[in-house]
Amino acid sequence: MEQAFADASSLVSEHTGNLITEANNSAAMLNQAIGGGGGNNTVEVAVPENVDVQVDIVLGAIDTHDSNGGSIDSTRDGAVSSQGDLSSGGETQSIGGGGGRLVLLTDDVAGDAEINLIVGADPSFNNHGGDITRNLLNDVSTSGDYAIGELIQSIGAGGGANYVIGGGNPTLNITLGATDGSTGNGGSIQLINQGDMRTAGDMSHGFVLQSIGGGGGLTLTDLDAVTVNPSDNNGGNGGPISFTNVGDIYVSGEGGFGVLLQSLGGGGGFVDDAYFGSTGGAGMGGAISLDQSGNISAASPGGIAVMAQSEGIDGQDTITISIDGVVIGGTGPQAGAIDIRGGTINEVSISSDSFVLSRNMELLRGGEGDDRLLLDGVGIGNVDLGGGTNSLIVGQSGELIALELIDLGEDGVLDIAGKFTLGGEVLLAGEPLFEGSGLIQKQDPVFNSVDLENLSPDDLNVVGLADGPDLTIVGSVNFQSTSTFSRDIYFDRENAWTEPPMIMNVSGDFSLSGEVDPNLVHLGQARPFSLLSAGGDLNATGAYVDDTY
Repeated sequence: MEQAFADASSLVSEHTGNLITEANNSAAMLNQAIGGGGGNNTVEVAVPENVDVQVDIVLGAIDTHDSNGGSIDSTRDGAVSSQGDLSSGGETQSIGGGGGRLVLLTDDVAGDAEINLIVGADPSFNNHGGDITRNLLNDVSTSGDYAIGELIQSIGAGGGANYVIGGGNPTLNITLGATDGSTGNGGSIQLINQGDMRTAGDMSHGFVLQSIGGGGGLTLTDLDAVTVNPSDNNGGNGGPISFTNVGDIYVSGEGGFGVLLQSLGGGGGFVDDAYFGSTGGAGMGGAISLDQSGNISAASPGGIAVMAQSEGIDGQDTITISIDGVVIGGTGPQAGAIDIRGGTINEVSISSDSFVLSRNMELLRGGEGDDRLLLDGVGIGNVDLGGGTNSLIVGQSGELIALELIDLGEDGVLDIAGKFTLGGEVLLAGEPLFEGSGLIQKQDPVFNSVDLENLSPDDLNVVGLADGPDLTIVGSVNFQSTSTFSRDIYFDRENAWTEPPMIMNVSGDFSLSGEVDPNLVHLGQARPFSLLSAGGDLNATGAYVDDTY
């Protein structure tokens, strides 16, 4: 039986005062305006030994049309403390086409259970998420696992937030995105936060903002047997996302993101670290803007300080990120300081008072968009901007400390008006920050003893490298007259001339003007050696070497 015109009402909420939760599965603040049915539900699955069970769940409406999520205007003034697992600081959802928040507990599964979860409507049409405005004042802390600091979702065509937790033996099959041609757009999201954010548990992200058309959302789980089936039989556009944050963000659990922003068309979202992005239905991603004043630390395994994604099969929009503070990403292959996916003309600006790095040495990743990094502060690590026409501009106050790779694409340009240093290691309180620290320190870092809170760039000390892999730069390089090219030089290494020091290999043109500043650390076998090679034209007109005496 089809249902229609079940719109949610608009929601206006104001809260003044502190909020504290101590139990598991206890969100400190929950705002929902859901059209087409849904809400907040916890389901416990109990399966005895030697019993086979199949559980089918749809987080979304069935045969429900023209049922939109309501607009939400919400303000909170007060500190928040949530201490249990699955206990977020705040969750705000406007969903068209049904859905909401689902917690599925599997602790008592001893037999064989197959859980089939559809995150989206089936089939339901013209169900749009509403616009969300949220203003937050004061600090937030969560200490449990899977306890997001602040989650905001505007979703069309059904879906929401799913937590499948408890272990046991279930097999989890997730269909991400609405099915059977369901449609609906995500609405706009505007968040202004003033206050610090701290999360301590595993998979406990700081801020997650999602505007998704075509159904979907997020799924967090601790199950081992998980399969994600992207559904492209849907349609809808993601809406614009604007996030202004004045405050520090500290995410210390494994797999935690400091900030995750997604505007997706054609269904999608994310499932742990197994799936990110659109599932390929009809639709476009919207514009994303982040203005961050304060530190972001996501320094544990799998941690990403900032991820922003605008994606859709029919197009995507701009991503703009402004950073003013210390940003630290985590360890492992998926981690990083800043990760941009999709978008069109994307720009990352790092202020003169900022220091950006990741413990796995991944400074910035880009996607298929045209990416531009404006570095007026200090950035250390690898840069891989993927496809598109890309540029990296080091301002006069900026310093880029390059390690192994700067990939801007063959048509990309690295333009340096400030300082460029080949190789380096970062120390905090005398301890190396890089994963494994297989560079100058030759030891594993004792990282947990370091206090990452209240850092300033002056607390981070960069030391040079006696040796390391060569630097590969894909694209062209231009050193302006105000630039400085610096590196440490060690002449006393064994086999120094059969194994020369690390050099810079540039695929395109190389133009050097300004100061060359070698730091002659040891002079035991002082002889000429190469600093770089270029695949294109090489021009050193206007360059001069600083007097080392």
